[in-house]
Amino acid sequence: MPYVIPDIPDIPDIEDLLRDAQPRRRVTARGLLFALGWLLFKVAVLVVLPFVVLIRTSTWLYLSRGFPGWVALACGGALALVVLTLYGAWASKRLTGEARARFVAKWVALPLVILYCGYTLLHLASVNAKTERVQSYYTSLHPILRVAVSTLILADDELVVTDLSRSPEDYAAMGLPVYEASLHYPQDDGYVHAMDLRTIGRAEWRNVLTQSYFRFLGFRTVRHVGTADHLHVSLPPGTSTIVAAAGTHFLPRLPFSRADWDAACYAAFGEGRDPATCPDCGRTGFFGPRIEEPDRRYRQCRFCGFTQEVDSQPQRYRPTVHRCAEWPSCARAPYIWWVAPKVAAYRCPFCGDRVIVSKALVRRPADDPRHAWQHVPQSKSRFYYAEFWSNWEYTKGRVEL
Repeated sequence: MPYVIPDIPDIPDIEDLLRDAQPRRRVTARGLLFALGWLLFKVAVLVVLPFVVLIRTSTWLYLSRGFPGWVALACGGALALVVLTLYGAWASKRLTGEARARFVAKWVALPLVILYCGYTLLHLASVNAKTERVQSYYTSLHPILRVAVSTLILADDELVVTDLSRSPEDYAAMGLPVYEASLHYPQDDGYVHAMDLRTIGRAEWRNVLTQSYFRFLGFRTVRHVGTADHLHVSLPPGTSTIVAAAGTHFLPRLPFSRADWDAACYAAFGEGRDPATCPDCGRTGFFGPRIEEPDRRYRQCRFCGFTQEVDSQPQRYRPTVHRCAEWPSCARAPYIWWVAPKVAAYRCPFCGDRVIVSKALVRRPADDPRHAWQHVPQSKSRFYYAEFWSNWEYTKGRVEL
């Protein structure tokens, strides 16, 4: 009888044995919540990214590179189209094995961008407009502002636009001083560059998020009191890069004669009126008529740099800080010395050293949401600001900085 070799059982692989020997990770409720939260965060970023690219690119090209408004918006739309094409190509690759990027760009991403921009540029629902007049003036608002506010309405359908276009008579009717360079007036490009949003009756966290949204996207925001508490959002009129390099200001041509300067001085110091509002940034407490020896008369805002000599057109001065030991601080930030566009150097008024402007430049408070001067109270009385600025040695006795 032949010898039969019994079957030898398979020997498990050593890696399988080690893997089975490891303790299994226990799934906890906390771990599940974290994984779900992380997944939702990634989805939210993917959803929001095309909108951010569209609007932030547009404002950056318009304000920093001098692109015309429609061109800047078209460039922002083109980049958003690229983002959507990448999304679609990735999805197509996962589902079919082929990216088909050209097909996705032509038949999916491009129609989406065109339809979305067209909708936001032309439509403002009546529930999001305070009055029929505001709704009818919607298309007079700058296109980049229209896309931005309509995008926010997608996430906050209770947002209400309270004001767009104004005339000097409107300010008088509201009991407010006439703002000669209000961005609520149609600008040189034919569009209104400012809008007011309702804050009353809304949770404060919503108002804070709304203001943060517009600031993040490159717009200027001011929370102030006119006829009622509201959020003012504006997009300064753009200028070409050549004009910007020369330092010429964005504003339309503003007359400012010796008689205008005398009247401003008399209103401020003779009649004791409350501080005027800067025609550029809309701030109070920083803007007013000024004089320097021997006979220099001008008006200036030390928050945004708006400066206009008598019988001249306004310019944007540049902010500098010399970090010497004698340099003063006020309102929890270093004092800012504003210099004309073509000035390359000056003598420090505190220590006497020569200051190279290019090395001393800082960011304008108007452009820095975290600057301490952003928290200086607004729309206060003359007596309030006199008391406020007296808290710092260098600004004692001033009504505006």
